[in-house]
Formats: sequence, structure tokens, C-alpha cells
Amino acid sequence: MASGIDRPKRLVTLQRDGTDFVVAFYPDDTVVFRHIEPISLRKVCATLRWKIISDGSNASDMTLAAF
Repeated sequence: MASGIDRPKRLVTLQRDGTDFVVAFYPDDTVVFRHIEPISLRKVCATLRWKIISDGSNASDMTLAAF
């Protein structure tokens, strides 16, 4: 079943936690990655084919409504 479109393997959120940023599984909210730069976390998620459904790392927060 090759549709040409890769489905995300996981749904995750990217959020600020103090001075760091974290990636957590959705809906479990289990933190799996922590880093000082959100760009690095976005790259890792893209490589792993994880879809960030809520990005709280910047002022223009993309909420779960977009999902």
C-alpha cells in the first residue's frame, strides 16, 4: 500500500519546560526529548517522522485545533 504520502509514526507536542524545550508523546504527555533549542527538536521529530501537533515554543502557538 504505497500511497506516496508518509504517515506520521507518532503524534507529539513541543513545549517549553523552564529554560529547555521538550518533546512529549501525545496524548500520554511522556517527555522523550529535552534540548535548549526547539529547532534541533523539530529536526529530530522530522527525521523520525513524528508529527508535532502542538508547538508551544513560540508566540504563534499552533494548537491541537489544527490537528
